[in-house]
Amino acid sequence: MKIKAGLIAAIVIVLALFGAYAYDAVQANAYAYELVGASSETFVADGVSTVRISVKLTKNDKPVEGHTIYMYASNGTLPASRCVTDEDGVITFRYYPYVYLSDELTPLEDVTIYLQDESNSTFFMVSAKGEFVFPVEKPETEEVWRDWQGLQSEADDDGK
Repeated sequence: MKIKAGLIAAIVIVLALFGAYAYDAVQANAYAYELVGASSETFVADGVSTVRISVKLTKNDKPVEGHTIYMYASNGTLPASRCVTDEDGVITFRYYPYVYLSDELTPLEDVTIYLQDESNSTFFMVSAKGEFVFPVEKPETEEVWRDWQGLQSEADDDGK
């Protein structure tokens, strides 16, 4: 009889956990990301240019305030990996494109910015996710990055 009661308790616990996970998964689907704006439609892979990006988080078409959004990029640099949505549900962050050196070293490819809401779950971490893809173009001149490691300037300073 104890084994049967233990088995029933285990089944109830598993079902409760599954139900809690399913609840969070349904809640995550109620959230949506909208690209509000970017300071440039195309990113220049020069390693110097800065792009400001603004994204809005909504739940059932209403802005969501106070949610922590984790961000990462397929290439390049995001100085901050987390932002908190304001009263309009908006986060604004900077992105620095990667350095294009050559097709062999750093092939030109679009950049994807990934977003994950770390605040939308109740029981389990089931993030509301979003992503935006931006085109990247070569810098106007490749001469700027011929000495991208700064070795030439160090050699000049040493008198060599």
